[in-house]
Amino acid sequence: MMIINLVFSYLNRPIGGERIAVFRIALGMVLFLQAWYFSVIDFIQKDLLDSVLHFPYPYFEFIKVQDPLIMKGVLMLLFFSSLGMMLGYRARLSSLIYLLSFTYLWLIDKGFYNNHYYLISLLLLLMCFIRSDNSLSIMKRKSSASNRVWEEKILLFQFSIVLVFAGFNKLNEWWLIQHEPVHHILQYKAMLHENLLWKSKGFELLLIWGGVVFDLFIVPLLLWGRTRKVAVILFVLFNGINTLLFYDVGEIGIFPLLMLSALILFFPRKDIQSFLAKRFNYNVSLNKKDIEGGVLSKPAVFLLLFYVVIQLLLPIRHHLYEGNVDYTGEAQRFSWRMKSVYKDFTISFKLIDEERNIEANLDPRSVLSVKQYTNLGYYPELILPLSENLRRSAIEKGVREPKIYVEYKVGFMGLPLQYMVDPKVELGTLYYSPFRHSDWILPLKK
Repeated sequence: MMIINLVFSYLNRPIGGERIAVFRIALGMVLFLQAWYFSVIDFIQKDLLDSVLHFPYPYFEFIKVQDPLIMKGVLMLLFFSSLGMMLGYRARLSSLIYLLSFTYLWLIDKGFYNNHYYLISLLLLLMCFIRSDNSLSIMKRKSSASNRVWEEKILLFQFSIVLVFAGFNKLNEWWLIQHEPVHHILQYKAMLHENLLWKSKGFELLLIWGGVVFDLFIVPLLLWGRTRKVAVILFVLFNGINTLLFYDVGEIGIFPLLMLSALILFFPRKDIQSFLAKRFNYNVSLNKKDIEGGVLSKPAVFLLLFYVVIQLLLPIRHHLYEGNVDYTGEAQRFSWRMKSVYKDFTISFKLIDEERNIEANLDPRSVLSVKQYTNLGYYPELILPLSENLRRSAIEKGVREPKIYVEYKVGFMGLPLQYMVDPKVELGTLYYSPFRHSDWILPLKK
């Protein structure tokens, strides 16, 4: 009981609000850039409105594309709410609006998932409960000791597990011995650009081993004062290299900027206060009313602990499934498995009308975007809703009892192409559940 009381007392200790406020401003800027990116690539029109088929998440099938005017309104909400976060205008409400709007967009289709979208949603969820506009905001002009320890620590925790699990996920044969997918990525970069760096074996080894060491140890290096300056330099270099490496061969997007915003949470609070005082004449003052706010009740502490436990368990849930997680794609999402796999694949569907003794080959690209088609190689579960769509389309064209089969081969991490699904099995007989292994996925042959 004494330990619980000590933890409770520590988490509710009042602290200065400048560090969280500066992070809120930086996060708001990054989120504004994310909305701008959606606008530039015309995400709403090309990926949502123009798509013939979407792959919803299990139990979220009710989340669908709406009228074009509504969809474009959602994009505008992203712009306005990110501005609200930057300015500190009702930051929790702004966070909630961005959270609901942004998460709605990427929940429409599994193919839109990537790790930084997931991280953005988690950060915004936390920001809905953190009083980040008590300092450096148009709501309050004076800084105050207006936050609690838990508000900073939960943000630090969230960023830390991203890095640590990314490191643990690299501790496998493919990354450390086969150097995949790094070797493949560098080969592809060398093909696109005549740059000797991409062909350098030494650079490949640096990415392999440097990536593991960085992910596993950068958090303690940032937390320890003696190594913080060096760690900050390494952090900036790492994210700079990631940007250079993946800007044209992967969906890195604003992820490096998002991670760089996390550096603010590792800087000593007194350094941030000193910087604000010298550059902006922004001095600390105490406000008793603010100090009394933000206290976690004991039930709320247990809810916070529950969130922490969930975040620790989700990335390791793949151990409950058979097979290599990167090969099967099962439990691969929401696990911080970043740039951990590449696959070559071929796929073609066959429709058989036994009544009229007709066979027809079906090209899935006729109903899929380029992004959706690429995801077929990484997530075999997607072939089931796709086959159902093809079956319904055939019925509409007069085929009474169409049967759909697939020729689906995958080359995992440079291995020869091999069947991922038995081509003799009718896809309508297969079943997918997010809570158990799909035994129709053929095992990986090395």
